[in-house]
Amino acid sequence: MKAHKHVKAHTPPTTFPQIKREVVAEMERLEPEYFKKHAAEIIPQLYAMVLYTLATCEGYGEKRLKRFCEHIHDIDELMENPSRLHHKFDPTDLIDVVKEKYGIDVVKEFPVRVEVQK
Repeated sequence: MKAHKHVKAHTPPTTFPQIKREVVAEMERLEPEYFKKHAAEIIPQLYAMVLYTLATCEGYGEKRLKRFCEHIHDIDELMENPSRLHHKFDPTDLIDVVKEKYGIDVVKEFPVRVEVQK
């Protein structure tokens, strides 16, 4: 009768903290692509909703809607490349301006609803 060799239990080559670090690093690596993918889906939907609302509720026609889009592009350009007359600002600055100047708290007015799909 042959003697059985003692087989050691397989132990992973890394510890839990190392695995956790690797998982976090991988998530951080993938996050920008994940965000870009979802932003590319959500942002056009949001603009479409705004344009549709302006057309159906405020009577904007094709010319006014196109002019509105041009203004959005102009503001975006100022955010990216400020002129001598305008300081650099970002979208969070606009949230503050809209709240202070027009009394609309965009964050409270349009809360983000997140549904988890199972």
